[in-house]
Amino acid sequence: MTSRKQNMNSLKRLGLFSFIATLLLLGACKRPESDFGSELLPDGDLLGATQTDTVTIIPTVIADDSVRTSNLSSAMLGKFTDQVLGNTIQASIYTQFRLSTTAPTFPTSAVVDSVILSLKYTGDYYGRQTSQSFGVFELTESLFIDSVYYSNHRKSTSFQNRIKPGFENYEMRPNDIVIVGTDSVLPQLRLKLDESLGYQLIQAPTSALASNDAFLDFFKGLYIKPSFSNNSGIFNFDLIDAESKLAVYYHYNDDQGQLVETRYDYQINSECSYFSEMIHSRAGTPLQPLDNGGTVSGDILSYVQAGGGMRTKIDLPFIQDFNNFENRSINRVQLILPFDDDNRYEAQGSLFLVYKDEEGEFRLLPDQAFGTISGTGDFTADQYIFNISLYIQRLLNGEINSQGLYLVSRNSGVSVNRSILHGPNYSAEDGDENMRMIVTFSY
Repeated sequence: MTSRKQNMNSLKRLGLFSFIATLLLLGACKRPESDFGSELLPDGDLLGATQTDTVTIIPTVIADDSVRTSNLSSAMLGKFTDQVLGNTIQASIYTQFRLSTTAPTFPTSAVVDSVILSLKYTGDYYGRQTSQSFGVFELTESLFIDSVYYSNHRKSTSFQNRIKPGFENYEMRPNDIVIVGTDSVLPQLRLKLDESLGYQLIQAPTSALASNDAFLDFFKGLYIKPSFSNNSGIFNFDLIDAESKLAVYYHYNDDQGQLVETRYDYQINSECSYFSEMIHSRAGTPLQPLDNGGTVSGDILSYVQAGGGMRTKIDLPFIQDFNNFENRSINRVQLILPFDDDNRYEAQGSLFLVYKDEEGEFRLLPDQAFGTISGTGDFTADQYIFNISLYIQRLLNGEINSQGLYLVSRNSGVSVNRSILHGPNYSAEDGDENMRMIVTFSY
């Protein structure tokens, strides 16, 4: 039988020093004061239960290897430097285009007036609405609609910048109606490309225009990237909206000698492959080790950033010591994560919590399957709360072999938002400001 002395040693390893005083002096541990999560428990289970919030937690910040960004609800473009973290993020777009009509023909006398690459804003952005400069390059490597592309993928391109000289700089206005001719159109970024690209497209061989497969082999697509001088913001675009397209405006004289001014659209639609490439640079910041495969302690501050940025690993080194208590029963476990509320860069609305199994695969917590895990940001209390009772119970029972918990972004492929989390030793004066785990149990 396990002795009381053994139990107290286990509590020390757990970091529950105040809990020892509870057993002796009825001090640090307490009856639960909240019924949060009690819907998980049968009536009466909280009676006689003990609660502690001093379980040892070790958070570690690691870089995201990559996240899927292909053919999602939006694509990201732009560059900005986080004024708090100092790290710089660059988002670029690779995309195909398809013919808008079958086997189009163009007059041999056609004169290209302009070439416009339109990208419709979604209205979402991260950073500031100031001007940015862009480059546009032709792909020399094919994309495939049935392939999955990630934020760290890179494709071969030509060296020729297709932006028309003198038209590199654009005001970023994700919520402003745009006037095109005499028409008002939805907010969009309209990049003016060199007319040489228009001639390349309308003078394509007949065989290249016979089908979309032939056209995609002839013109593999474009790569749109921000200038190195940009630092204001990253913007989201709906690429499969009808307003997102490559338009060649041209004119010619018809058989009667009449001037005809028209255009042809090359579409981005659901049959096109597209994805965002993300580049993170943390040089000269406390997070620089992440650029070289290192880690950063999350003891004071920890971070989770979307767009292939950062995630936080959470280790519970002494959690198995709860098994030293005979007939113990885990009633409720809450992981509480206070965060900084920054008006300039709002924290993410919710986070996702997964664990890594013995084979290195990420798995959902059982609490997720039951819909009880939460993780939604409380912007009044400035904290995330995860209910992980089932995970801890099964971990202690040996039903789960976990190599650690991981906090990740829910919208990694379509966002670069970040959350700055308070570590377990963020504040020596106010424990409510610290990352902590509240365990309610009986034994």
